[in-house]
Amino acid sequence: MTDRLSDVGASLVAVGLLWALGVTVASQLATVPFAFPIGIVGALLASVGLIAIALGDVDD
Repeated sequence: MTDRLSDVGASLVAVGLLWALGVTVASQLATVPFAFPIGIVGALLASVGLIAIALGDVDD
């Protein structure tokens, strides 16, 4: 179970970072007034992923 949690956490980190990066690039290429809140969602996903990795790495 903990290995699965670490895998899910790693996926969330990857998706969150790519999300935030994509929003940052999009906001530089075009005027996107709501880019900051959308970028925050990506950062939150990455944060949840890091917590899941940490919880998954705890030895029972």
